[in-house]
Amino acid sequence: AAIAGADRVLRWGSPNPTMAYHRGRILTASGRSREGERLLTQATAMPSLLAPHARSDWRARHDRSDRGGPA
Repeated sequence: AAIAGADRVLRWGSPNPTMAYHRGRILTASGRSREGERLLTQATAMPSLLAPHARSDWRARHDRSDRGGPA
């Protein structure tokens, strides 16, 4: 259902970085890691363009992976 929702949003037009970030997280969580990680890399290339909640999530994941924990 989450992927279907993300697909619907994608069809509405050019995704903003926050939507790309969420879609990347959904794809990664559903086993489509390569596609998800590509979107996450694109979405976080300029973290200042992410909505505050997505930027906070990205920082938390980034900090955990820097310390060797699960991302």
